Amino acid sequence: MGSLTNSSELSDLVLDRLTGETKAVNKSARRKAALEKQTNQNLLDETLGSYSAQMASMGINPNEGSSAAVQKGYREETALKNAAVDQELQDTLKANKRAQKKKWLQVGASYGKSLLDSVTGS
Repeated sequence: MGSLTNSSELSDLVLDRLTGETKAVNKSARRKAALEKQTNQNLLDETLGSYSAQMASMGINPNEGSSAAVQKGYREETALKNAAVDQELQDTLKANKRAQKKKWLQVGASYGKSLLDSVTGS
């Protein structure tokens, strides 16, 4: 019966490790997405600042008319980029969840075989 305990403990350790690995991969994916979105925001801020300065130097109010429309376009482009980053993150998290479930099933099957072998004396 000692081998059952060892098999159970081993399965628990494997599942804990799989869970930890998945959490680490998900955390990394979230960090990457946050960094990419921050980079997009920084680029937008720099672009709008430069554009506004150029318009102002020509005596054009950057917050009116076609200048405002251009700025709106930059903002919309950044929003689309960030939406794509969010979608990619969600796809990655779903793929990681599927992979974890598959590994859990493999561990469960292995544990089940070990349990059956110990009961049948094989």
